[in-house]
Amino acid sequence: MPVFGPTSHVQNKIEFCLNEWKTGMFVDDKLQESSLKKKFSDHLQSVVSWNELNPEVTKKIRQKIFNNLL
Repeated sequence: MPVFGPTSHVQNKIEFCLNEWKTGMFVDDKLQESSLKKKFSDHLQSVVSWNELNPEVTKKIRQKIFNNLL
């Protein structure tokens, strides 16, 4: 099974940052494992489900996202 953690982690970080701005003004929040663990699991399951649609294509997309983040 491929590793989906980096993609799920990126989704988690993006969601966290968007939530800090959801009111239109920046509201500082603490990035804590306890509050993000469930969301990470949800994102991970979404990536796994997405991968099942077309594993060859999604692998290339995930690799490109990962490489762009380096």
